[in-house]
Amino acid sequence: HTPEMVIQWVTRELSALPHLRVEYFEIVDGHTLQSICNWEDTDYAVGCITVFCGEVRLIDNIKYED
Repeated sequence: HTPEMVIQWVTRELSALPHLRVEYFEIVDGHTLQSICNWEDTDYAVGCITVFCGEVRLIDNIKYED
């Protein structure tokens, strides 16, 4: 799956939950924080997300392993 496909899937799955609202989800190069189009664009891919649960803004990130 491409980074864009993962972004679409995560956003769709979380948005289907009535109490969550995705502000953004991006997969970026962990060194530059620039969005990536292909997994080969970086050796340090990180997913960055912000989701509202009611009025609470949740922020998190996760490093993708090879």
